[in-house]
Amino acid sequence: MEELAEPFGALLAQLCPTEAVRQAESGGDNGDVWNTLLESGYLDAMVSEANGGAGLAPTEVAPLFIACGQRLLPYAFGETLVARALVADKSNQLPSSPILLWPENEHGRLLSTV
Repeated sequence: MEELAEPFGALLAQLCPTEAVRQAESGGDNGDVWNTLLESGYLDAMVSEANGGAGLAPTEVAPLFIACGQRLLPYAFGETLVARALVADKSNQLPSSPILLWPENEHGRLLSTV
């Protein structure tokens, strides 16, 4: 899966310098980063080929998730990738904004469902 992971890692290296990560962590919105990820096609890696994606299995996209962690990508890439794959089978309208599957409290702290 190096043929997938290497170019994605290079893209993240461009998009996620330390300053951009810090800006996002402090509540700054850099929509350009998300839009570039959306346009790159990586968010459709698990969408079936019939629906315009690559049709990859979860094990095949694992290197993308690892790269997100290595580069401290401050967006819900993995959750959005999975959600887009699930929605693509049921609808023609794929979500274009990040999808966070873990709830937050009123202070922005993640809530555990356990």
